[in-house]
Formats: sequence, C-alpha cells, structure tokens
Amino acid sequence: MIKFIPSTKEDMDQIREWAAADTWHQDQKQSEWWLTGSGHIAFCAQDEIGPVVYVKVEKEEDWYRLHCQFGPREEVSRERLLEAMMIGLPVLFGGLKDGKGVIFNSMNPSLIKFMVSLGFKPRACPVGDYELKFEVI
Repeated sequence: MIKFIPSTKEDMDQIREWAAADTWHQDQKQSEWWLTGSGHIAFCAQDEIGPVVYVKVEKEEDWYRLHCQFGPREEVSRERLLEAMMIGLPVLFGGLKDGKGVIFNSMNPSLIKFMVSLGFKPRACPVGDYELKFEVI
C-alpha cells in the first residue's frame, strides 16, 4: 500500500542524504524545498517499509511540473520504487486533471524510459523536458 504523507522538517536530513547520494541531484542543497506547504503539492510517498520518494508539483501556467527525489537503491529497492510509481502516479495525476498535463525534466535514462512507457513524450524545449497531455473528454 502506498500512502501520501506530509513531508516535514523531520524529513530534511533524509532528503539531504538522498540528494547527496543522487547523481542527478547532488548539487541540490535546500531540503526544505521538498516540504509540504511549498509548491502546488509536496509530500512523501511511503510504503509499509517507509519513505520511497519525495514529490513536489509546481503549477506552470496550464501545466503541472513534477519533481521527484528518490531514495538511494541501498534504502529503496527498484521493486519498491516501481510499485510506488505505478500505484501513486495515477492517483497523483487524477488530482491534477484541471491542467493540460504534467511535465518533468530528467537526464536519467532509466527514469526517462519508464516515464515514456507511461505515455510521456519529449518536448522541444528545454532539453530534458517530457510531457504527458491529459485527454480531454
């Protein structure tokens, strides 16, 4: 089971450690940026073992920009992460349907491959941006 819980000041050390261990986020120094109360939505997704990923969503005009800080593999297995994403992303995206869609930016080939498998497509600009347009019914 995946739960979305508030990210709080008590999470700041873990966020800092996870960012330091993350090749793609090592330069990030402000762990409070991930805390609930900033951006459109910010939370920690956790399973029965504990935190899996910190998420922040920001509104950009008619779009939502998704940011994720994943736990290092030593703490969060690939299986736990995939389960959290497969269960959590549809729930998250369901709450963002008032926008045109979701954008994320990454240079991580594994993350890009996974998100493309969910329907994300590259944007022309900026480099590394991918979008998932919500279907208009």
